[in-house]
Amino acid sequence: MIAIDQDKDGKQGRQAWKSGDQEIWTRPLSGKAQAVAIFNRATAPAKVAVNLGDLGINGKARVRDLWLHKDIDWQGTDHSVTVPGMACFPSGKLILHGGSSVRHS
Repeated sequence: MIAIDQDKDGKQGRQAWKSGDQEIWTRPLSGKAQAVAIFNRATAPAKVAVNLGDLGINGKARVRDLWLHKDIDWQGTDHSVTVPGMACFPSGKLILHGGSSVRHS
């Protein structure tokens, strides 16, 4: 998490998607990587569909949960996640590596 905060490129994060109380935020990182956070601001759990192309990721990507320190099985370009109420998926941020441009955190 500190490495994302202190990434040498120092680029600003942006809201990539929003629908009601659900949001996806991204931040380009050095090394063709991207940090991604999926938020649910509602009190009830919500299913959020994520499309890698919508995040600027072309092709296959490697996804890693930074809090759990493990890779996530992300098949294809679309993936749905359930985000608990008032939370961020899965337990924090993801890091995405792959395609022609990104890493997911």
